[in-house]
Formats: sequence, structure tokens, C-alpha cells
Amino acid sequence: MRHMTPRAKACAAGGIALMLLGCAAPWAQTKAVAAGTTSVGGLAHGAWIVVGFSVLLGLLILLGSRLLVALCALAAAAWMAYVRYELPGTLLRDAAYQADIAWGAYLALLGSLIVVVAALLRAAPPGVRSPVPQRSASA
Repeated sequence: MRHMTPRAKACAAGGIALMLLGCAAPWAQTKAVAAGTTSVGGLAHGAWIVVGFSVLLGLLILLGSRLLVALCALAAAAWMAYVRYELPGTLLRDAAYQADIAWGAYLALLGSLIVVVAALLRAAPPGVRSPVPQRSASA
């Protein structure tokens, strides 16, 4: 498998930025009789694992290995899918009567999926022209 193109690296870096932004955002909202509605951050519920995946993905992107980047990002997406499934039940056991996943968890999941797609992007083979017409130097 060939190395990542500069465009794919830029897309993957954007996905990593979304993953990190999602880690800092609320991952769930709970409703409890005594406390009302509260936002739950991801740092106590696995966001540090996503931060670790993000750092590892950054290093792998610098190395340019598409396969390793795709596998690591897929593992991060699997972790986020697991958290998305498990977190509401965990919060319901902590005296909340309702728990909903918030936008931060979805943003971290979306970022990891963007990195997977970016790692799988392939450059056009040599000799293939772009379908977008190129401007001439005289125009």
C-alpha cells in the first residue's frame, strides 16, 4: 500500500482535529430528579483513549502508512461506537432517569471516520488527467 498523499494527510489532520474537539465537548446529557439536566464530559468516560488514538494517528500520518492509519482510525471509531452504546446505561445507573448522547461523542466518531476515509483515498495513477480543465498561462 502506497504512502498517503498530501491531500489525504490534510483531510486526516482535519479528522484528528474533530476528534480532539469532540473530546473537549460534552459527550452526554443526563436528567435527574434532584440535579436537573447536566452535561457529562468525555474525560471521565474514555476521552483520554481518543486523545491517545489522535496522538498515535498524528505520528502514523507523519510516517505516511495508509494501512496503519486506517486501522488505528478504525479502532478509534470502534471505541467511540462502544462508548456511544455503553455510556447512557452507565449514567442511568448513577441516579439519572434519562441519559442521551451529546454532540461531542458524535463529533469524535465523525472525526475518526474522516481519518479512515482519508487513509483509504488513493492518488490518481500517473498519466490520468484531472476532469477539471486547467487554465492556460496566457489567460
